[in-house]
Amino acid sequence: MNKTWYVVGLTFEKSAIFKKLRVIISSEDLLTKISKVDDSFIPELEDVAHLKRWKTLKVMSKIYLTDGVNSPTSCLWRIQLAFPN
Repeated sequence: MNKTWYVVGLTFEKSAIFKKLRVIISSEDLLTKISKVDDSFIPELEDVAHLKRWKTLKVMSKIYLTDGVNSPTSCLWRIQLAFPN
């Protein structure tokens, strides 16, 4: 089994048509790397709608580095997932 730690955050997307609760799962490594990327950088995305998710990951990385996870002041949770090799 390949076990890896991930960070989980929740978002609430609201439009004129729908309201959607979205779960964002990211590796701790990715959040650390994203925190080092300049705020003006925008990666190449498949769809312009994914820009909101990129911005969410940027916010998650800041929260991860300042508040951590699983604490009373954090809105992020740390979980370990296992996948077969």
